[in-house]
Amino acid sequence: MLRLRNNRTILVTPLIACLAFILACDESLPPRNDPSRLFRGSADTKYSLLWNENALRIGINIVNIYDETIQTSVNMVGTVKISLVRNKIYQKTITMNVSNLVSTKFYNSLTKELTLDPGDSIRFIYTWNFVDDNDDNLPQDVFHYYGDVSCPGRSLANSESFLISGSFQIIEKLGTFPLNPVVFNLCYVSKYMSAHDCPAPPTECAQR
Repeated sequence: MLRLRNNRTILVTPLIACLAFILACDESLPPRNDPSRLFRGSADTKYSLLWNENALRIGINIVNIYDETIQTSVNMVGTVKISLVRNKIYQKTITMNVSNLVSTKFYNSLTKELTLDPGDSIRFIYTWNFVDDNDDNLPQDVFHYYGDVSCPGRSLANSESFLISGSFQIIEKLGTFPLNPVVFNLCYVSKYMSAHDCPAPPTECAQR
């Protein structure tokens, strides 16, 4: 059952309530959000270069945009597509579900019930190793490099642009809603080197 709980309680006497109803007959009711559009989804990215990881962390944020609290059993699943802008033959399709959920404050894993007040959000994370749907390894087969003058054992890739798009479902009977598409730039580093061997590389494209 989907329950929309209003957080405000208004107490009026029957007389005042009747008067308010009469006076409001000629006035428009205040606009309310469409109850079929409860959520907004957006994506963000973070390039992670660690001794045990050279990957892209993709975050999906789902926000309650309705003006009341949502409390219901959910079936959370989403499809996210990452495409290389300069050659869309290279793309990765990702399926996210509750196993990718990292913010569990609002979700009861035992009852599978989600409770979100207006403006509250939940977050999903997927870590991508840059291998696409055709098993092409983009760092090995696609990216172009130049030498890192500060570290002879390391190479820096030219900036690459990617497009993230997709859709998500939270409540099964309401179907899916689109994620706001986003383009991001990636400046890949060939490998991790410890601070003892080399200075930290510029992992943000703006730092190059």
